Amino acid sequence: MSKDFLLFKEAAVIAYGKEEEPFQDRDLVKAQFVTELVELLCYPFSAIHVDRAVWIPSLGFHDIDVVAENSAREAMIVAAVEAPREYENKQERTMRLLYLKAASLSSTKRVRFLAYYTRWYSQGILNKRHLVVDYAAYPSYGAWLAAGFPSVGVLPVYTKNKEE
Repeated sequence: MSKDFLLFKEAAVIAYGKEEEPFQDRDLVKAQFVTELVELLCYPFSAIHVDRAVWIPSLGFHDIDVVAENSAREAMIVAAVEAPREYENKQERTMRLLYLKAASLSSTKRVRFLAYYTRWYSQGILNKRHLVVDYAAYPSYGAWLAAGFPSVGVLPVYTKNKEE
């Protein structure tokens, strides 16, 4: 097990806790998201890239919070995470920027889904919100807007090549 994964796992212990207060730090949400990708969706840690830099023309370098790849090294999930208190307020801006980041990344590899994710506890119950967009079906923010902002509803599990 890699040292990086152990650091995320340690941070995720806080995120997995049963705190009644919303997380104040989006890095805790990011750590839990990475842990969820590994533990629930079966992505190997080697297929997950955190804070991956991409160049966006006219905007410069920006980080993608999390990129999860399938075994063919295609970007299955390009994700932005947010603290729960900011999720609604930042959704439109974040999704527009996520589309720009995905377009930049797709110049070198296929991008399948975009995700916007948060989580919190309320009265001891874990709550999650995520928006998962089929980037192959809606490759631009305008196309997604015209379709009425559809979401596939679930995060995709790790997929292997048929040869594996």
